[in-house]
Amino acid sequence: MIFVESSFAVDTNENRNISNLTLLQELDDVIKTEESLGNDQEKLHELRKAREQYQKTLKNIELMRNKIALLRDKIELQNNNHKDPQSIYTIQAGSFVNIEGAQKQFNSLMQILNEENNNYLRIEKIGKVYSVRVGSFNDHTTAKSFLMATKSQLNMAIILKAFIKADRIVQPQKNFILSAH
Repeated sequence: MIFVESSFAVDTNENRNISNLTLLQELDDVIKTEESLGNDQEKLHELRKAREQYQKTLKNIELMRNKIALLRDKIELQNNNHKDPQSIYTIQAGSFVNIEGAQKQFNSLMQILNEENNNYLRIEKIGKVYSVRVGSFNDHTTAKSFLMATKSQLNMAIILKAFIKADRIVQPQKNFILSAH
């Protein structure tokens, strides 16, 4: 499994962020230990159920962060009275409360995605959230095809309809060309 999951704050101190992947791996280790010791099946069932619930919670957190990012886009457009910029479909690989988590995922994706697939790889700061996104697609079908082709590298990613705005881009991939939008 690769690091494409988001991070969340354990408390308000951003220095105490723990990756979701680390927590899932620790839970997997506990389950494996319990299995190897031949411990109570009921306890193992509870641990597996807890892991499954945690993974669902992570997905829900990611979906909520994505919805918040989209709402911020809409609010910003309304507040600034701008013409609607060209919307695109993009793949959001993760959202983070700090730049370090986003940078870690960005670097990981730079290593695992081939040059053709990391087109428009970027970190965007939307409000207080850092989102790692890749791609700029004209339609949902093309975005879905890309996601399916890269699903093993982008296992927690989702498709969003969004805007690419230069002032939100914290770190673009080197071949990133904004002039197309």
